[in-house]
Amino acid sequence: MKKFFKKLVPRRPASAPPNLPEQAHPSPRALEAGPPKGSGDVVMGQGPQGNVSQGQDRESQEGTPQVIPIHTPVPKKGSLNVAELQVDPSNAPSPSMTGPAVFGGASNFRIDGMPNFNAAGNNVYQNIINFNYEKEKENLNKKLREKINPIINPVKKQIYCAEGTRLQLLDDITQWALKPDKHYVAWIYGLAGSGKSAVAVSLAERLREMDGQVTLALTFHCVKGQETSNTFQLVPTICYYLAQCVPQYAKALVDVFEKDASLHAGSIPIKEQLSRFLKPLYKIDQAQNAASTIIIIDGLDEWGTPEDQSILLENLYSHLQKIGGIYIVVTSRREQAIARAMSNSSIVQSFDLTGSYPADKDIAKFFEMCLGANTAHGISGHDIDALTKRAGNLFIWASTVTKRSDGAERGCGAMMRQSRSTRRRSKAAEQSRDLSGEGRHWSQRQS
Repeated sequence: MKKFFKKLVPRRPASAPPNLPEQAHPSPRALEAGPPKGSGDVVMGQGPQGNVSQGQDRESQEGTPQVIPIHTPVPKKGSLNVAELQVDPSNAPSPSMTGPAVFGGASNFRIDGMPNFNAAGNNVYQNIINFNYEKEKENLNKKLREKINPIINPVKKQIYCAEGTRLQLLDDITQWALKPDKHYVAWIYGLAGSGKSAVAVSLAERLREMDGQVTLALTFHCVKGQETSNTFQLVPTICYYLAQCVPQYAKALVDVFEKDASLHAGSIPIKEQLSRFLKPLYKIDQAQNAASTIIIIDGLDEWGTPEDQSILLENLYSHLQKIGGIYIVVTSRREQAIARAMSNSSIVQSFDLTGSYPADKDIAKFFEMCLGANTAHGISGHDIDALTKRAGNLFIWASTVTKRSDGAERGCGAMMRQSRSTRRRSKAAEQSRDLSGEGRHWSQRQS
């Protein structure tokens, strides 16, 4: 019997590995063999990568498969759930254990439910973390938009201050933004046409260039007849854009709605909106954000009623003081309700466009730039002075002069003729009053 089996089974050469059958290459069936499904072991053989374990002798490895125990959970059926990949770096296996065969040198591969990865294997984990963060942020923003109903793209104004104008005002507001000193609100006020919106747009441009020192969260232009004049959407829009700057706040704001299914942002009064939506910021340490967060509200007098404006401002102050690190710039006309709410000088820093920052020099510079001797119109300095006086600190008047539909030069000529005519009438009226006064005086003496 033994002789029969000896003839049937050829003798193994001495050079053959003890655990492998005598064959130059493994058969396809042998390739299919391996650890059972769900096993946490990886079988690794000697290949071009070199040693599997640096502590073993090279000679003992040649031709011998190495079974490396890697303790990973048994994968479930279906797509890989990346959220379950909670890796503690302190417990990660050493390079000799993972070897280059796990993700080493890997590129251009895909995991179900994930985007393609083109980076080398040692960056895969960080790419997964970044992907998860962006995905979570996207989901939060989607929920916020559904719950809070903000204005995603508020109406934009493109009216900048003319180059070289309003420099002192912009410098002073910028300094306030850098060192507000507990003045949580900056109020820029002036007459209609004094250039408040242009100041707001130019200020926003400056603040964006100061990234790292301040963060501009939102510029909101209130325009009558537009959605930005809707009283129920200003506070939700402010909160939505704050959530883009403070990620912890986005999650806290979503939780407010998930805890109260009956809550709808557009159906509660302004005071309750401020209370419900800003209180989650109380628990978030703004000190970790080195830069102040700025919100610009332009043309508040065109939003809501005077009562709405007063309620918004008076309730906003207390929340800003408790939150810290968030500041509001408001531009408006000096309406009674707004002026009364802005009278708290310990919280509000005021910038008066008429009294503290007269525009006559800037308007003269604007006329010189558009119509002066170095332009095609070439009007004289005397005429520029006269136009500046007529403007009366109103940039909108100066802008209208330079944009007359019948041409700037003819428009200016008409304005100048009107100005001279007005001056002549004024002088004649003054002389008439003087003569009338002298006549009365003479009549009284005769009597």
